[in-house]
Amino acid sequence: MLKNFFINKNISKKPKLRQKNTTIDKTLTYASEIWILTKTERKHIRIFERKCIEFQAQYMTLKKKIGAY
Repeated sequence: MLKNFFINKNISKKPKLRQKNTTIDKTLTYASEIWILTKTERKHIRIFERKCIEFQAQYMTLKKKIGAY
Protein backbone atom coordinates (compact mmCIF):
# COMPACT_ATOMS: atom_id res chain seq x y z
CA MET A 1 0.00 0.00 0.00
CA LEU A 2 2.69 2.51 0.93
CA LYS A 3 4.70 1.42 -2.10
CA ASN A 4 1.88 2.64 -4.35
CA PHE A 5 1.76 5.91 -2.42
CA PHE A 6 5.47 6.57 -2.91
CA ILE A 7 5.46 5.53 -6.57
CA ASN A 8 2.40 7.63 -7.49
CA LYS A 9 3.55 10.55 -9.68
CA ASN A 10 0.37 12.53 -8.92
CA ILE A 11 1.36 12.95 -5.28
CA SER A 12 3.99 15.60 -4.62
CA LYS A 13 7.16 14.94 -2.63
CA LYS A 14 6.05 17.01 0.36
CA PRO A 15 3.32 14.58 1.57
CA LYS A 16 5.62 11.64 0.78
CA LEU A 17 8.36 13.12 2.95
CA ARG A 18 5.86 13.89 5.71
CA GLN A 19 4.62 10.27 5.58
CA LYS A 20 8.17 8.96 5.76
CA ASN A 21 9.05 11.19 8.72
CA THR A 22 5.90 10.56 10.74
CA THR A 23 5.03 6.94 10.09
CA ILE A 24 7.89 4.99 8.60
CA ASP A 25 10.69 6.40 10.78
CA LYS A 26 8.64 5.92 13.95
CA THR A 27 7.73 2.35 13.02
CA LEU A 28 11.27 1.41 12.08
CA THR A 29 12.78 2.76 15.27
CA TYR A 30 10.14 1.54 17.74
CA ALA A 31 11.95 -0.21 20.62
CA SER A 32 15.11 -0.23 18.52
CA GLU A 33 17.34 -0.01 21.58
CA ILE A 34 16.67 -3.71 22.25
CA TRP A 35 17.06 -5.02 18.69
CA ILE A 36 19.68 -7.56 17.85
CA LEU A 37 20.37 -7.17 14.15
CA THR A 38 22.16 -9.47 11.76
CA LYS A 39 24.78 -8.16 9.36
CA THR A 40 22.28 -8.40 6.47
CA GLU A 41 19.61 -6.49 8.39
CA ARG A 42 22.09 -3.70 9.19
CA LYS A 43 22.99 -3.52 5.51
CA HIS A 44 19.32 -3.21 4.50
CA ILE A 45 18.75 -0.47 7.06
CA ARG A 46 21.78 1.47 5.79
CA ILE A 47 20.51 1.18 2.20
CA PHE A 48 17.03 2.36 3.24
CA GLU A 49 18.47 5.29 5.21
CA ARG A 50 20.67 6.29 2.26
CA LYS A 51 17.65 6.29 -0.07
CA CYS A 52 15.67 8.40 2.40
CA ILE A 53 18.51 10.91 2.67
CA GLU A 54 18.82 11.08 -1.13
CA PHE A 55 15.06 11.61 -1.41
CA GLN A 56 15.18 14.39 1.16
CA ALA A 57 18.16 16.04 -0.58
CA GLN A 58 16.30 15.97 -3.91
CA TYR A 59 13.28 17.52 -2.21
CA MET A 60 15.34 20.33 -0.68
CA THR A 61 17.11 21.00 -4.02
CA LEU A 62 13.77 21.19 -5.79
CA LYS A 63 12.42 23.48 -3.09
CA LYS A 64 15.39 25.86 -3.54
CA LYS A 65 15.00 25.86 -7.34
CA ILE A 66 11.37 26.95 -7.16
CA GLY A 67 12.17 29.55 -4.50
CA ALA A 68 10.03 28.04 -1.77
CA TYR A 69 12.90 27.75 0.67
